[in-house]
Amino acid sequence: MDMSWAIVFTVLLLIAVAVIIIIKRRSKEAVKFDERQMLVRHKAVRYSFLFTIVFSIICMFTNIFELKWAPVFVQFGLNVVIGVAIFIVICIFKDAYINLNYNKNIYNYAISTIALGVIHLYVYVHHIVSGVPNLFTRGTLSDDSLYLFTGLMFLTVGASLIIKKAIDKKGEAE
Repeated sequence: MDMSWAIVFTVLLLIAVAVIIIIKRRSKEAVKFDERQMLVRHKAVRYSFLFTIVFSIICMFTNIFELKWAPVFVQFGLNVVIGVAIFIVICIFKDAYINLNYNKNIYNYAISTIALGVIHLYVYVHHIVSGVPNLFTRGTLSDDSLYLFTGLMFLTVGASLIIKKAIDKKGEAE
């Protein structure tokens, strides 16, 4: 990794952290979820956890039968990324992701998550351009595939927030 890449990544990371801190400091109200939102969040956790268990079992059997499709830590990383994405997307579309106080700032969340997605995808593309192995290395997912999947997860969350807000606005207009 050359020095200019490290500087760009550090600056982007610091900007992301600064935006999150500013958003948190501006909102001094307590986080509030109503009972319906809490029930939806519990159901989303259940689905996410169920996926995580099933995916872990599948990974365990692929490793037992030596069907190597990714290194173990990539398998665990994908498990976490997809499990978190399932939770977040369910909560977004069931109106349980953003608490009652922050619903007006949904675009801040969308922009932040899209920015994180772009940063992860930038890291992945930079590695490809630098000659680091692609998505697959010797028939298995490469270590850098986590950057790709994490970036796609953040982009999915940001897009889901924007789509949900558009659906809500359309419903209010009718």
